[in-house]
Amino acid sequence: GEGEADVVATHDGFVAPPPFGILHMDSMRVYNSKVSERERGKMRSTFGIAILLGTMSLLEGAEAGCKKCELLAIDDGNGYAEKLVRYYGRLGFETVRVVGENGLRDIPDLLVWGGVGTRMNGDVDALLAKWGGVIRKQLSRD
Repeated sequence: GEGEADVVATHDGFVAPPPFGILHMDSMRVYNSKVSERERGKMRSTFGIAILLGTMSLLEGAEAGCKKCELLAIDDGNGYAEKLVRYYGRLGFETVRVVGENGLRDIPDLLVWGGVGTRMNGDVDALLAKWGGVIRKQLSRD
């Protein structure tokens, strides 16, 4: 049967259309530990798959009128949180605040996100401009 390690990409989130205009990106998973060698050869990288998935989500958000994309770089206590913040920063997201260090002020974020970490925002149009070109280049090579 297919296990979680077979999943190459998933994304969960939702669109809150205007007047909110927010694309809420809740989770993203990309696994390739059991992808066949033949299939792995077709993939440029798991980074590429994540960019494709994220860009498609951004496009859906933009078409629904979203201007802002929000996410939480989760801190599960495994030392990976700093890498996530750097990764999302390279993608074009900016840190809003660290959730979990502010007492009562963090309650709304804790309820929405279900955990602690670094809240980050991105401008939907700017992210699409940056990463849409990468996708177009990739498609033109295939």
